[in-house]
Amino acid sequence: MDEYNVPMFYTVDEVSKMLRLSRSKTYEFVCSPDCPFLAIKIGRRICIPGNNFLKWYNSLEDYNDTEDVKSED
Repeated sequence: MDEYNVPMFYTVDEVSKMLRLSRSKTYEFVCSPDCPFLAIKIGRRICIPGNNFLKWYNSLEDYNDTEDVKSED
């Protein structure tokens, strides 16, 4: 995704769809101290900065590309 089309913030619903997780699992993940990206609570709402989330999300592709896959012979 091009940096000019990235929304300033994602909602938990949007992130849950991208990660293919349920809303409750996404809330659990985003609120955990181990969450690898920033999540900001504004009132009762949790907002995830777009650039911060996408930087982490795109790093997952890099991880999968470099991971050694053993083939069965």
